[in-house]
Amino acid sequence: MRGRELAAYAICCLVWGTTWLVIKIGLEDLPPLWFAGIRMALASALLVPLALRASWRGLTRADWGHVAMVGALSMFVSYGLVFTAQTSIPSGLMAVLFGTYPIWAGLYAHVLLPSDRLTPARAMSAVIGLAGLTVLQLPALSGVTISLAMWGPLLLALGSPFVAGFTSVWVKRRLTHVPPAVNLWAQTLVGASLLLATSSVVERGAEVHWTLQAVLCVAYLAAAGTALCFLLFFWLLPRVPIAVIGIMPLIDTLIALMLGTLVASEPLTWNIALGAALILGGAALANRPPAPAPSPRAAASALPPA
Repeated sequence: MRGRELAAYAICCLVWGTTWLVIKIGLEDLPPLWFAGIRMALASALLVPLALRASWRGLTRADWGHVAMVGALSMFVSYGLVFTAQTSIPSGLMAVLFGTYPIWAGLYAHVLLPSDRLTPARAMSAVIGLAGLTVLQLPALSGVTISLAMWGPLLLALGSPFVAGFTSVWVKRRLTHVPPAVNLWAQTLVGASLLLATSSVVERGAEVHWTLQAVLCVAYLAAAGTALCFLLFFWLLPRVPIAVIGIMPLIDTLIALMLGTLVASEPLTWNIALGAALILGGAALANRPPAPAPSPRAAASALPPA
């Protein structure tokens, strides 16, 4: 990556690195599905001016069908699982479970994207990155005991990266020709509709407290965590390998912990240093260009003489 690609990647990592904590704070006042639905609805409203200025020409019914499908899976299923799981799972454990995203994305890309096959180096980058994330979260994980009641939320948490990995690859396979603003506006509209409809049934009677804290959490997640970052994310997808995209959640968590170290003067412990080294090593490995295929002449010259 270079230039604009690197800048877009860095912005996504920086902003998304803060969203786990913001979600956890917002859940103190808002039910999870309602919270996620309001986030998507506000993001969709913010995207209307950009979507109207984009070109809609050439989009077919099939394109809109794929956009709706991805919106339902990504903005409804994946985010619904994340918000619901975080009501019962600590943020550190949630980050580690979502850290399986690069593994799922790499497997989906290997099957669905012939030009983005899962090489041994890319597979190793995902494993190294996940190991680094686990080391990074050791203090948060040390006090966690997995009870029988936690297995349901754990499965929900694991389901989110499983779904998100597929939607990222499917956008790259079928929707790169759709303007990012149009794509994201439609996806957030679909996600908001499904989340709020489900919340009206599942969370009926749940208390909603519109405190200043809740309002700020929704606004930040909608404007920065959704509208801005997903526009950059959709722009990045056709330009960088899925293996590089997959490392994003790992770098997000690293940035969140490093900000705590720098801003709150928290000590730089051995696990942060080792975890950071592993995650950055995995990112470097994922970003390494594949070896060029040998030319027909070179391949022929390498054959033994008849």
